[in-house]
Order: sequence, then structure tokens, then C-alpha cells
Amino acid sequence: PSHAAFQRDSRFCASCHQYNNPSNGAAGQHTYTEWLASRFAVPGPGYRTCQSCHMEERAEAGPICDAFPVERP
Repeated sequence: PSHAAFQRDSRFCASCHQYNNPSNGAAGQHTYTEWLASRFAVPGPGYRTCQSCHMEERAEAGPICDAFPVERP
């Protein structure tokens, strides 16, 4: 496991969570543009990145997520 600063940026999530189906152009996931259009993407008191909701920082070790019970440092 490692950490890089770009992993804290919501654009990092867009690399997998923003696409159309390459075989037919049908909508796949558009969660990044949905976030951009939300109040959470506006700098200020309510600003939240993808990571601040889905990858919260913790002081102690714990599971990466509920669906993938692997411990992280």
C-alpha cells in the first residue's frame, strides 16, 4: 500500500467512475459529473470530496470498505 497526493482529488475517482460504454456509447457511470453538479463540489463549509465520504481518514487500522474486509494501516 502507498499514498499519493492525487488520490485525495475527486478527479482520481473519475478515471473509473465516469464513462460511457465503449461498445455502444450507452451511459455507464456519471458519478463524477453528478458530484460536480452537487452542492458538495462547491468550495466552502459543505464541500466534500468523493474520498471524504467514501474513504474517510481514520487514526486506527480498519477495513478498506464494508464489501472488501481487508485491513488497512
